[in-house]
Amino acid sequence: MNTHISKDRTARRKSYGRVAKVGALLLQLVLAFNVIVPAFALTDGQGDATQAAAAESKKIAPEVKALARHYRENGKKSRLSVILSAKTEATAELRNELVSIDEEFVAQKNTTGQYKIAGEIALEEIERIAARTDVVRISLDTRKQEWETGLQDAEVAQSIINQKVSPELQSLVEGKSEEDLNSIVRVIIQTNDQPQADLKSETRVIGEDFEVLDGVVAELPLRQVGDLAIRDDVAQISLDNETSASWIKLKSTTGRQETITREPGLTGAGVGIAILDSGVDKNMFPNRVVANANFVTGETTTNDLNGHGTMVASLAAGDPEKGSGGIAPGANIINVRVLNKYGAGLTSDAIRGLEWAISKKSTYNIRVINMSLGARSTASFFNDPLCKAVRKAVNAGIVVVVSAGNFGQDILGRTVYGSITSPGNEPLAITVGAVNLHNSNKRSDDTVAKFSSRGPTLGWKLNASGQKVYDFVIKPDLVAPGNRLVGSEPTGGSKLSTDYPQIEVEPGMMQLSGTSMAAPVVAGAAALLMQRNQGLTPQMVRAILQFTAQPIKNTDVVSQGAGLLNIDAAVRLAGVISANAALAQVGAPILSGAMPPATITVSGENTKRGGVVFFNGWNIYGGDELFRKMQLPYQSSALWYAYRLYNPIEMTRSQAEPPVVLTPGAMFLTYTVLYNGGTLNNTTTGITLSQGITMSEGITLSEGITLSEGITLSEGITMSEGTTLLEGITISEGVTMSEGIAFSNSLTPLLNGEPE
Repeated sequence: MNTHISKDRTARRKSYGRVAKVGALLLQLVLAFNVIVPAFALTDGQGDATQAAAAESKKIAPEVKALARHYRENGKKSRLSVILSAKTEATAELRNELVSIDEEFVAQKNTTGQYKIAGEIALEEIERIAARTDVVRISLDTRKQEWETGLQDAEVAQSIINQKVSPELQSLVEGKSEEDLNSIVRVIIQTNDQPQADLKSETRVIGEDFEVLDGVVAELPLRQVGDLAIRDDVAQISLDNETSASWIKLKSTTGRQETITREPGLTGAGVGIAILDSGVDKNMFPNRVVANANFVTGETTTNDLNGHGTMVASLAAGDPEKGSGGIAPGANIINVRVLNKYGAGLTSDAIRGLEWAISKKSTYNIRVINMSLGARSTASFFNDPLCKAVRKAVNAGIVVVVSAGNFGQDILGRTVYGSITSPGNEPLAITVGAVNLHNSNKRSDDTVAKFSSRGPTLGWKLNASGQKVYDFVIKPDLVAPGNRLVGSEPTGGSKLSTDYPQIEVEPGMMQLSGTSMAAPVVAGAAALLMQRNQGLTPQMVRAILQFTAQPIKNTDVVSQGAGLLNIDAAVRLAGVISANAALAQVGAPILSGAMPPATITVSGENTKRGGVVFFNGWNIYGGDELFRKMQLPYQSSALWYAYRLYNPIEMTRSQAEPPVVLTPGAMFLTYTVLYNGGTLNNTTTGITLSQGITMSEGITLSEGITLSEGITLSEGITMSEGTTLLEGITISEGVTMSEGIAFSNSLTPLLNGEPE
């Protein structure tokens, strides 16, 4: 008896939006795998396939074969929703072959002259019905994507096919027309044993079988891939790609390409980037290394004997077409050598290098300093000498970008929180973690590299009672590409490439990983912002980079900071801020145009900014108000930590109102992030600061400026000084907190990175 299968549609309808994507992809797969060549029956026997069985098999779509086998093996289902294509209009006999019929779909005729029937078919009857002379094709009914049963079938079919077909090959067939599916592709077919003769006979095999793995190289039409994928003896099918010395370009994945298209003259020209490292080979940057200085104890050369510094400089300001490419190819480079040929140095050497850079700021227009280095320190940033030197540079109006460290994982593979190195623990520095691009221009698949150091910072000092008081600053500030990047090495080679020849990918180019590689990507971005708007303060640059960063889904803030660097979004925002904003009083308007859109396209994908900025060490704020008006933390000399303001600052005060730190309208998002498990998955809602944040009366400069009553929010929530984001991060097994860092582990991620 025929049953109308649409009568309970309303009751059984599930979340259509979620399954639409699955259904759309499956439709493309169905189209791609529409006509099958190999003779392959669904029966469990492995005997010789007869000519009749081969003809029947061609009529059954691969996703139907895969699902039939899957459900036969696990016994979960006995029927499938299919579309049966017939040569003639459906007869009563043919209609009765199906368990049920969708009467709304019967007798629809397509452009090829075939008639289609939609209904349910019994698994054990599929081959018999396919043998009928009036049946042309049996395919999965993807219209059932709106039903729970159809959704399960679609997901299972997609999963079965995806397990054996490489992503590159899948993307090649997506959206192809019927004619394009006849295109011949060259593939590598990996098998579970030596390739069978029948497999070879159904493809055009190129050359002999592999010796190091079971499989063959073959040429076949795109439409044939599906049936091969569901064979038991086939393990994987992938494109036989051409190989060459090419790498993911930073401009493609960071938003730099979009900026080049919109503003081709934005190259960092005129901006000086001081590279505090092992030296920079000037031959790799003709006419752009404008100054050289050496501060390595016991050495006098400014040449890069190690190779690390030249690589770093090439990522910040090198040729955008060489290796991974440089971000600011027009910027001037100031070579400040503070690391020896072994890539090591003293904290005092780095401090002297910072002092020299500050003194030469005006001479070489040094607006950015990059420090891809780190030192072990358990001291609070208040007392750490390297942090103090970085703070002086920021106070002088220089953006200081530093690497977070490569200690995010211990030797047992456990995630290590609290592993930020010095000076990455300095609140005024822009501390950068690393992401793994997974060999793709897509940003949606990027993840924080396992080696990338996590926050919060664990520097400490003793209070009056002799107890340790930890800094707990949220770090890193943001993340950028830092896994297996390719850049320049010094002319004639370097100690790194000599000791580890595997890192040299071609003459003059080497591949390294680490937050040391991620930092110069951000330093280059900072140079672009400084060229776009010369009036920005270092703290404005930090805020812009954080506000426009793209959060990585389901990743906590002490791993990713504010998210993934988005250069185009940052440049857009910098461009609408007034050129004299740095001179504005707190609360004065600083926008010269409309706020840029929250969502823009990068590398073909929509990317949405997180819209958050970290202030006072451990709290998170958001909202466009942060850039509509001048905020006190944007002043170069301001240090806001916990509930005190440190360093000399410009203040205006009337008797009627206390001085403002953050203006009314900014959003407090710390509790929102805590509620989301420490992630930035939803930062569109928070607590609006109706009164802003103001200073209290009774300012004592020696102890900092105390903010009035902590921070009292409009809903009556008063934050205590003990509120930290650690409360939102579950420290489970496999996660450790670090108070010390084993620096002997640092070379492994530098040389090897992690799998892409």
